[in-house]
Amino acid sequence: MNNLSKIQIQVFVFFILVATVSIVPESRAQVSSAEGSPPVSTEQFTQVLWDQTGNPEGTGVTSQNFTDPGGVFDAFDNRAADDFEVPGTQGWNIKTVRPIGFYFNGPGPIQSLNVVFLTDSGGLPGSAIPGCDYQDIEPADVTDPNFIINLPEPCTLTSGVYWVSLQVNMPFNPNGQWFWMTEVDQSLNLFAWENPLNASGSGCLTWSPGIDCVPSLGPDLSFQLIGEPFATPRPIPTLSQWALLATAGMLGLLGVTFMRRIKVSGLS
Repeated sequence: MNNLSKIQIQVFVFFILVATVSIVPESRAQVSSAEGSPPVSTEQFTQVLWDQTGNPEGTGVTSQNFTDPGGVFDAFDNRAADDFEVPGTQGWNIKTVRPIGFYFNGPGPIQSLNVVFLTDSGGLPGSAIPGCDYQDIEPADVTDPNFIINLPEPCTLTSGVYWVSLQVNMPFNPNGQWFWMTEVDQSLNLFAWENPLNASGSGCLTWSPGIDCVPSLGPDLSFQLIGEPFATPRPIPTLSQWALLATAGMLGLLGVTFMRRIKVSGLS
């Protein structure tokens, strides 16, 4: 092999390495390496319905719709989601979503966010809940990656397990990426992630457990849901249910009467 060929190979390898390290979006990042990321806010809300911010891990997973001209990074578009549970004794009017995150590979800011609440489907996100799919909304401060997202209309949910997905809209060049912080502790199911065009090489074209797609991450995502709880009325029995109750009552009375007759005849 002559010297020219060796130089060509070295240049080719160099450009491959540069593309791998800094030119394409990444799936995982560590907050200590983030550029200008402010510390996690300790601000408290008075009506926190779900709080999953107790033990942030210091790493995060990307959840971003890349809006670069020409769609050059569309194959990297991805979404993350995590689940939560509304107690059986109440419903929730969710008004604000607050994720903990950080900017990486650039200073930000985002252009807007997509916030979607979904049903649970066997431990993974299911379908979007009507009235709870919010596209292109802006948080109170786009420069702070710990967004305070006031929903245009509350998302009203009754008891059950649901999922919330947050996806930022932002170009990779020059803004970089936003990463959703992961938690050390797990609540309910593992967080979920998808990259439909598989540029990440994870194989997670549809919703999958996050740690199967992006290894070395915590099991959950860091976020709060803020709003108002409300009492759920007891369901009114249907006619058939009333009939069953009446039948059960009559059978109970007949049973008591029969037992009394047996006792009386036994005594006589």
